[in-house]
Amino acid sequence: MKRIAVLAMVALMVTVLPVAAGALTDEEAAALLLFGDKIDALDGADAAEWGEAAAEVEAALAALKEILPDLDYADIDAAVAALGAAIEGGDLAEMEAAAALLADAFAALEAEAEAEAGETPEGGVSTGAGGTAGSDMVPLVVFGAALTALGLAGVFSLKRRNQN
Repeated sequence: MKRIAVLAMVALMVTVLPVAAGALTDEEAAALLLFGDKIDALDGADAAEWGEAAAEVEAALAALKEILPDLDYADIDAAVAALGAAIEGGDLAEMEAAAALLADAFAALEAEAEAEAGETPEGGVSTGAGGTAGSDMVPLVVFGAALTALGLAGVFSLKRRNQN
C-alpha cells in the first residue's frame, strides 16, 4: 500500500510541478505589464508629448531587458527606433503608425515570453495576448485529478490498516 501512496505522490509531482515551474515570475509578469501599459499610453497632441511618452516606453523596455534578457528584442528595438524617427519628423500620423507597430511587436514579444515560461498565450493577437485561445481551467483540472488520486491512495491505505 505504501507503493500506491508513493506512486500517487510521484504522479502529483509530475503533473503539478511543471505547471507551477513554467509560469512567469511575478517580477517578469509585472515588467511585461508595465511595458505594455507604457505602449498603450503612447499618445499626445504634439511631438513633445509623444517624446515624453516614448521616453517612458524606453525606460520600461530597459527594465524589461534586465528582467528577461533572453528574449529577442530586435522587432521591439526597430519599432522604438521607428517611433523615435516619427517623433523627430513631427507627423502625428506617422507617430500613431509607429505606435501601432510597437504594439504588434510587443504582442509577439509577450507571446515569446509566455512560451519560454511554458505558458499558453491567451486571447487574440489584437488583445496583445499571443494569438491562441488558452484556458486557465486545465491546470486546475490536472491539480484536482492529482489530489483525487492522492486522496484515494490515502483512503485505501487507511482501509488496509484497519483490516490488519
